[in-house]
Amino acid sequence: MDGNLLTRSIRYAIERKHAEDALRDSEERYSLAIQGANDGLWDWNLETNKIYYSPRWKEILNYECDEIGDSPNEWLSRIHPDDIEKFRVALLGHINRLNGHFQEEYRIKRKDGEFIWVLTRGYAVQNNREKAYRMAGSLTNIDVRKRTEKQLLHDAFHDPLTNLPNRSLFMDRLDRAVENAKRYRDYHFAVLYMDLDRFKVINDSLGHTYGDDLLMMVAKLLSSCIRSGDTVARLGGDEFVILLERIDDISDALEIADRIKQRLKIPVNLNGHEVVITASIGIVLNDITYDESEEILRDADIAMYQAKMLGKDCHSVFSSSMGKKAVERLELENDLRQAITDPIRRKNELDVVFQPIVSLETGMIEGFESLARWKHPERGQIGPDEFIPVAEETGLIHTLGLWVLKQACKQLRIWQKALESVSDTIPLSITVNFSGRQFSRPEVVNQIKHIISENQIEPSHLSLEITESLLIESDDRFHDVLKKIRDLGVNIHVDDFGRGYSSFSYLQRFPVNTLKIDALFTQLLERDGKNSEIVNSIVNLAKSLGMSVVAEGVETDVQLQKLKDIKCTHVQGYFLSRPLKREVAGELLLQNRKIFQP
Repeated sequence: MDGNLLTRSIRYAIERKHAEDALRDSEERYSLAIQGANDGLWDWNLETNKIYYSPRWKEILNYECDEIGDSPNEWLSRIHPDDIEKFRVALLGHINRLNGHFQEEYRIKRKDGEFIWVLTRGYAVQNNREKAYRMAGSLTNIDVRKRTEKQLLHDAFHDPLTNLPNRSLFMDRLDRAVENAKRYRDYHFAVLYMDLDRFKVINDSLGHTYGDDLLMMVAKLLSSCIRSGDTVARLGGDEFVILLERIDDISDALEIADRIKQRLKIPVNLNGHEVVITASIGIVLNDITYDESEEILRDADIAMYQAKMLGKDCHSVFSSSMGKKAVERLELENDLRQAITDPIRRKNELDVVFQPIVSLETGMIEGFESLARWKHPERGQIGPDEFIPVAEETGLIHTLGLWVLKQACKQLRIWQKALESVSDTIPLSITVNFSGRQFSRPEVVNQIKHIISENQIEPSHLSLEITESLLIESDDRFHDVLKKIRDLGVNIHVDDFGRGYSSFSYLQRFPVNTLKIDALFTQLLERDGKNSEIVNSIVNLAKSLGMSVVAEGVETDVQLQKLKDIKCTHVQGYFLSRPLKREVAGELLLQNRKIFQP
């Protein structure tokens, strides 16, 4: 054999072997890449209109290999009706060289009838006449990613507890409503701002889990009260807002508000407790020209606050005068905050006055009720009925209450020392009003104990005054705090007694020392015998429970004499003395402690 021929043959064989190895490596690499990508493959012969579907392509749709043929209809007929047109446009655009690469996300039906999201990529090959004759590509299952994206988008605009739209989504829809109102003169809408009454009491007494259950019930109830096309959203806590679109006039909004209030009054069962809830609702119409959605929400909030001031369980429609009052209230809140937290800079605007509590048996002053007063540098004297509710709502009441308690205990110790110096041994006590918010603070018992110790007074000479309504609405935690305070030796007085509906069982349950008869009953003693019977019943009830009684609001000698006849133990009111500055109260105590002859 020719040596050159042999050499060429050997070289050819070696090159062929290398080519085969390279091809095998390439095929193996391609196979591994496809398996690693976990994609299905397809190869479309555009001239014969037949498609090769790989086993993985069929597996993605839950089909066996022999269950899908080679027709394009096996693919196209399973695409979701809402996606097929867009898919066809993109596909033909690529085949006709209108776009460089084919890539489309769409839904396709599996064997079980469910639709899943997939991504198809492909590329068409053209012949020398620039006509596509073959197209191949891949099919990727992206259902998990698409569902995750959908959930993330939903979560970004919905409240996680109630699944209602959140503030962001609500404001987006309100923005559109504002723009529609600007564009179309006959387009009207309303916003309802709703806050549940006494939700904190329910939440604290039954627990946050049942509070959440109640919020979810309210969310479903609100959704059932609105029309299709309206929006109900949760802003947070127990605050909900409703956007009513395309209404005719205010009557439509009032009708929805009334419907909500009536539905809320149906008792619900929470952990075996039958609960009735009410709500305060503020309403704003787009009759007033608004440029920003935030302004509408602000005014709805103001109207809701007005509804609460009217007694709760009602609704209020916003008016421009409310806005002015809201600004004044905000200024009042800021001034009060500074007066409490920075008394030196505010020149001690806050003060405590003391009204004598007198024994009907001896006519002697046996104690004082401590009352907060605020002299504003510009507005003058501001009554407690105006600034105490502001302190309650802003959370300042705890700081203010502790300040009054410290002032009262400090003053009591000064007076007690002064009485000792003149050999007056009749005990003197001090009474301080306490709010429900103060009792909810876990550190309140230790704070009271510290103030008593700091001022070196006997705990039995201090009384904390709570309202009858607080007693009625209280929970087990409140009862525990009250018991711990009584264990310190501090007395508990129930203020405004008779105004609510405390029963014998309520009074037996709580460690109460004294009932204070509401001033209204005291002042009506002169009018008819029925009121005398009410006061007499309260006095007898207190005696049967071993309690003393203080009649508030005594303004005439006739009232005083009738209270003597009823055997009331103590009295308090303007007929005996107005609330006094500490210096004047001290002089009265030392020079004329006996207010009247019994």
